[in-house]
Amino acid sequence: MNTDALAKRLGGKLSLPSLPEVVVRVQNLVKGGNSSMAEIGDAIAGDPPLAARVLRIANSSYYSLRSPVIEMHHAAAILGLDALTTVVMQVAVADLFRHLGKGGMFNPRELWTHSVLTAQIAGCIPVRYMKGYKPTEAHMVGLFHDIGKFVMFDSLRGEYADAVTLAKKEGVPEHVKETEMLGFNHAEVGELVTKRWGLPQMAVKAVGNHHSPQKFKPGGDMTAVVALANHVAKDIAATLPKRESTHTPLDRELKDSLEIADDDLEKLYERAGLLWMDREGAGA
Repeated sequence: MNTDALAKRLGGKLSLPSLPEVVVRVQNLVKGGNSSMAEIGDAIAGDPPLAARVLRIANSSYYSLRSPVIEMHHAAAILGLDALTTVVMQVAVADLFRHLGKGGMFNPRELWTHSVLTAQIAGCIPVRYMKGYKPTEAHMVGLFHDIGKFVMFDSLRGEYADAVTLAKKEGVPEHVKETEMLGFNHAEVGELVTKRWGLPQMAVKAVGNHHSPQKFKPGGDMTAVVALANHVAKDIAATLPKRESTHTPLDRELKDSLEIADDDLEKLYERAGLLWMDREGAGA
């Protein structure tokens, strides 16, 4: 997608958020490559509410630490820079949209729960399907794959809520109804946002293309990995509350791209079910 062309097409309809200063500072320290764990820990600890919530997530069952961490320096050393940066962004982005209430059939809290679950599932997909990318990178992309929905609702409110409500009532994908009613969709907006936030190019493209199966590459890539995690997360949320275990079929393009073994897929669903039951533990 040509993000410049999309920005022109939006015509000022949306307000694209900036990351909080502390997150940008942490990003710059990590990207610089010369900062110590202590310096990065100090940068996060300088925002006590942020630091407290980062520690809560770091101590959740998802990360399975042997003993609780109580200081940011320790969290940085135990989690590693990639995971720590993603957790910091998770907390900060949750804050950006915490003011949003429900609109029609659009529920920001449910969407954030889905985003966190998708991130966790993406990070659990066997590395042989990731084409050289790391689980921490898959986790990050999964977390922000639907960020465009938050931005669209924040700016458009009723217009966007109407699109989501009609999509659900008509049984059509939300990104299709968004394009039909608004002229653009959340994947396209998400690509703009993640580019603005300085995420790696592979993350920007994966967010923008996760509803575009024709762009999945043979042998798997990050886009297909996140599309799979999104698919599994939706299945789990739809079936586990009803005590069902139905797995909806994967799209042919997604199945052909990843060539994921049936045993691996079954294990992924099992892991996703456990994560869903513990979903409050690693939120923000």
